[in-house]
Amino acid sequence: MLDPLDRHSRDSTLFQFTTKRLKDFIDPNHLLIQIDEQFDFQKLVEPLEDYYCRDNGRPAIHPEVLVRALLISSLYNVSSFRRLCAAISENLAFRWFCFLTIDDEVFNHSTISYFIERVGNEGFGQIFQRFNEELLRLGLLSRQMYADSSLVRANVSGRNLLSSGMSVEEFRDEAVEENGLFVLREREVDEDGEERESLRYYQDPKGRLRLSPVDTDARWRNMGRRTKGKLYYQENVIVERGGFIVARRVTHASESEWKAVDGMLRQLPVKPETFAADTAYTAGSLRKRLDDIGITAYIPFHPNQMKNMVAKGGFDYREDHLVYARRARCCAGARS
Repeated sequence: MLDPLDRHSRDSTLFQFTTKRLKDFIDPNHLLIQIDEQFDFQKLVEPLEDYYCRDNGRPAIHPEVLVRALLISSLYNVSSFRRLCAAISENLAFRWFCFLTIDDEVFNHSTISYFIERVGNEGFGQIFQRFNEELLRLGLLSRQMYADSSLVRANVSGRNLLSSGMSVEEFRDEAVEENGLFVLREREVDEDGEERESLRYYQDPKGRLRLSPVDTDARWRNMGRRTKGKLYYQENVIVERGGFIVARRVTHASESEWKAVDGMLRQLPVKPETFAADTAYTAGSLRKRLDDIGITAYIPFHPNQMKNMVAKGGFDYREDHLVYARRARCCAGARS
């Protein structure tokens, strides 16, 4: 188990022959003081024990300190780790929150980068889960929730990612489908005369949307009809009424937003009573799923759904009226 941070050392007097503490120079109503008093940060970082070794190397910066620093970065919109370390050094409230005395040297910005790399997605997922449990314990979570998603630009170039140059029939004969991608295998001879196999990845079964070999998880999307397609990821979140993100999932940009909801519902610390979203989540299968588990959906109907409802005199959950509309949007970024 990780050793707790020394609160006595942090809250002791600043100098000999004085009763003043660092906390005495901070507004008692300061947000960080309220968070420190309410949240159990020790419990929050308990899952990270396995990422640290007690026997080898010099003592590491306690993970709770770095989690607190990252929280400061988020709360006060500090744009880089260098600026974050400078802000902690200059701000008394930040120092106190991170268990640094007035004499302590602030850790290097690279320490935060190494911490993020060490813990990884799995570790931060555990922290996120514990954070939601803390919010639930404090009674801060609402059962009224909503979903939304954003496209995140992939850090890869889309240049020279041209179509296969084959007809649709030729591509279907040559390409092999693997893990949702379409792969062309080709034999090439290098400068030394040695034969090697090269792979080309495509997003679509027609060979029009070639993917970057550096990051095949980045998929083509466009932000409007007149814009050029780019490579993106899709970040999906469920947020409760107070503004806390209670579930998060990253999916391929080519995947419909509503498909990420079912997996996120299983992450929630508390079952929602209501679920709101925009028309990107109006698929009939999602509405049926929410209805089956007793969640009231507040999702507007798509105009095409309204026409069907008028024509049929009602809405049929079994029919997903948005499939073709979503497919058209996802493929709008096709490059010829």
